[in-house]
Amino acid sequence: MHFEVLLAEVKSNDNKTKEVLKELQEIKTFQQFLSDQYEEMKKWLQESAGHIGELQKHNADLSEHLQHQTYQLTHQINLLEQYSRRDCLEFQGIEYKVGESTDNLVIQYAKQTGITISEKDISISHRLARVDPSSDNKVPNIIAKLTSRKIRDAIYKNRSILHRQKKVYITESLSKQNKPLFNICFKYKRANRYKYIWTKNGKTFLKQGDESDVIVISKERDLLQYNITDGVE
Repeated sequence: MHFEVLLAEVKSNDNKTKEVLKELQEIKTFQQFLSDQYEEMKKWLQESAGHIGELQKHNADLSEHLQHQTYQLTHQINLLEQYSRRDCLEFQGIEYKVGESTDNLVIQYAKQTGITISEKDISISHRLARVDPSSDNKVPNIIAKLTSRKIRDAIYKNRSILHRQKKVYITESLSKQNKPLFNICFKYKRANRYKYIWTKNGKTFLKQGDESDVIVISKERDLLQYNITDGVE
């Protein structure tokens, strides 16, 4: 009787052992499944990181290309605008009078540079708007478009005569992009005691002294190249 009970217990334990082994095998299989899933996820993440890196590089290249294209387009527009002003001059410092004829004023001050012109040599002239309409300190410039480039250049060449005699400045008519560049250079000239500043075909030229090299400014990058700001050097 005792033997039969012992045999029954052994069989019972054997069944339990088989169940435990079965459970362990299931756990092992599940662990392998998790491990496989982890490796697949790891591989996917690595591939995704590679794709993201490629996209980031592509976006950076595209951004650089677009910046370059924008710069080139802006530069071309500026050249076209300045070219459209090639026959224009601005007269600064002429007192405003009610009922004035800007054509007559241009003729008058051109004559004082030694160049005689008539109304037929002027395509159009008028006062420019004030920079600050509420300010009475700045008299608006007169802009004149001449019918002849030869006459325009002759007046501009003799502009220093008028400045010395009447304190009236004759300048090129600069584009919206070139005018701020000139203003920065003009402040830099004063702050750093440069002797000369002038413009030609929209470009600004700076020269510290008679024996100094000429600095040419035609775009913002030139300001960075020569470390030019509107303050003291």
